[in-house]
Amino acid sequence: MLSTRQWIWRFLIILVCFVVPLPVHASSAPLVYVPIGDSIAEGWHATSENKSYIDVFTALIEKKGMNVVTKPGIRMAGEGLKTAAFPNLPTIIRSKPDLVTIEFGTNDSMKTKDTYAPPEQFKMLLWQLVEHLQNSPTHPTILLVTTWNRGKHSTVYDQIIIDIGNAKNIPVANIQSVWKNRTDTKGPSGKQTFNGTSDQWHPNNKGHQEIANIMYKAIQSYLK
Repeated sequence: MLSTRQWIWRFLIILVCFVVPLPVHASSAPLVYVPIGDSIAEGWHATSENKSYIDVFTALIEKKGMNVVTKPGIRMAGEGLKTAAFPNLPTIIRSKPDLVTIEFGTNDSMKTKDTYAPPEQFKMLLWQLVEHLQNSPTHPTILLVTTWNRGKHSTVYDQIIIDIGNAKNIPVANIQSVWKNRTDTKGPSGKQTFNGTSDQWHPNNKGHQEIANIMYKAIQSYLK
């Protein structure tokens, strides 16, 4: 027969098991994060890599108690969906992601570049990319990120990104507020960074921080 003290200990153990939440994505089950995008995803022009939105975003998720393994992904300056994402889709899928962030559209909107995809083509490409990822073996959570600092062109492509997010029931980080009518989140030019000399167009440390904050706010309810 159990003593009174033994009964008390047994009760406390049962109580703890039901009341204390278990950690989400403990070290034995890491969250594999694969970022894909252009120069902004490469970290241009944060002063150091740990100030780039990818690193800041990862740190915010880890504060939630998750063990994040960030893969190199596909981050290619000056590229877009048809020149970077699709040619490297097998590599992305082989990375077995739990989370993928897609930050394309900025270079896709430029008619003077090989990356240019007219709005209807961009819509088709992004839709197909999302479907390929959703149907891949790991069925990753996907976060779409809107474009950076292309004025009226951003408005058109951002709406496509938002519409696909709504249609596919996936989160969208709308970062227009980071660059629109702002000067404090870009530049100054001529500063040495881990990715070369800064310009007046790419986000600075503050810009990258705000991008990461918006991304985390958009994704946090989807993280389990």
